[in-house]
Amino acid sequence: MVDRNIVHIPEVYRYIESSRRSTDLEGYLFMEYIHGKALKDVDFEEHSHLPPRVANILIHLGKIISSDSDHIPGPLHGGQPLGYIFGDYGAKTDFTSLNDLTAYMNKRLEYCSQSKALAVNLEPINLDPYAENLVLCHGDICRRNIILEEDGSLCLLDWGYSGFYPRSSELATLKCILMLRHDEKFEPLVTNEFEKLLGLTDQEKRDTILTLYVQSANLR
Repeated sequence: MVDRNIVHIPEVYRYIESSRRSTDLEGYLFMEYIHGKALKDVDFEEHSHLPPRVANILIHLGKIISSDSDHIPGPLHGGQPLGYIFGDYGAKTDFTSLNDLTAYMNKRLEYCSQSKALAVNLEPINLDPYAENLVLCHGDICRRNIILEEDGSLCLLDWGYSGFYPRSSELATLKCILMLRHDEKFEPLVTNEFEKLLGLTDQEKRDTILTLYVQSANLR
């Protein structure tokens, strides 16, 4: 789906499952080995071009629209959505429609509105405008998941949180990572650059904020 000139994604060679006990399956994924240096080991003063390049990769992913005619949010071939927005244990359900995701988010927004600790009054979220524009989101953009290859290419690893969501979801995820303060040098640069390039509508800005409240409720 992606343009190799913009970002490199490791090729998957094989997947197998092994079981020592009948109830305990373990999966093994065999992938292309990427030669290069993880961005966590890269000097940003020497490579100041990297945050804008990462932001441009996210813009490129955001142009890849789900081909699913039913507009089902979540992982490419279905399954439980995972990632920062959904808390430590994932969504604990498969979404079969955009309405499912809307109901999931509004249940958590209602909790936020009723919580004395949060003390906010939130309007429900409406995801209908995104029905035909669910885009590919990586969901875990941090330096450990990006490799600067020997030829200068950038390779994006760890797609376990990826899926098709409204394009503001990637920005919300970046802000989640930013709040966790895992990387106070890299994350602000990428987040600010990406937000400028996105040019969100007022509704998308509002929905980004509401998504952060969903994440807060899931953590609670």
